[in-house]
Formats: sequence, structure tokens, C-alpha cells
Amino acid sequence: MSNTLSRILAAIELAALLIPASGRALFIAVLIWMDPFGKSIFPVGPFVLLLIAIAAMAGLWRILAAFIFKGAACFQDIHSVWWWLAITGAAMVVAALPLNLSYRLQFALPDSPLTDFIFYLSAVGYAGIYLLIPLAHVSIERWRQTRSSSHRNETVLA
Repeated sequence: MSNTLSRILAAIELAALLIPASGRALFIAVLIWMDPFGKSIFPVGPFVLLLIAIAAMAGLWRILAAFIFKGAACFQDIHSVWWWLAITGAAMVVAALPLNLSYRLQFALPDSPLTDFIFYLSAVGYAGIYLLIPLAHVSIERWRQTRSSSHRNETVLA
């Protein structure tokens, strides 16, 4: 795939996947923070998980924006913290997949903080499952860039 086509595809992924997910996450986090009913009915667990998800999306925003505007050469300029934030969000999504399949188990267990955490993690993580697509895309582009640059270095040194 050409670099231009890959950058266009990344822009489409940003517009179609990341912008709506970021908007929903920010809206729900603000809703929990403001507590519109004044009864503190929203527990702290989903708010903390949402903050982690928002940080992960910020990392993905940074990586995708750099790739769209600078191309594949941007990966050497992106700090590893942004990658780790995005990978943390991906880990939360991957952890939520089996938990989402175990809803019956979650309701069969007695009510406890652990079952609440499982429910919150599955709800927040499963909502971001489609964000694995742009992360996989830029990860493959980064791998292609580092592979081609190491191949050039071997050719120059030989």
C-alpha cells in the first residue's frame, strides 16, 4: 500500500472511529463528573476506567495525527509514552472481550466490588473494540517503517 493511500485510510479511521468514540467517552466522563442528579449515583469505578480510556484515546490521537500529517517518518519522533497509552487502551479492550462473554457468570455471582469491576471493565472496554483497527494500522505502518529503515542500514553498511 502506498504511503499516501495509507495516510488517507488513517484519516478516514480517525474521522469515522476515533472522533465518535472520543466524543462519547468525554461526554460520559463529564456526565459522571457533574453528577446531574445530585445523588452520587455514579460509582467511581467507571469514571477511573473512562479516564484511562480517554488517555489511551489521546495517545491514539497523537499517533494518528502525526502519521496523517507527517507520514511514516513520524514514528521516530513520537515518544514511547504515547504508544504505551494506546497499548494500555488496547489491553483494556482485549481484557473486556472474555468478560463480555461472561455476563451470565457476572450476574450469577454475588454482588461485590469485584463483580462490579468486571462489569465496568467489560462495558468501557467493549465500547472501544473498533479502535483496535486504527491502532493495528499504525502499528503495521511503524513495523514497515522500522523494517525498511533497518534494511536500508544493512544495505549501506554492506
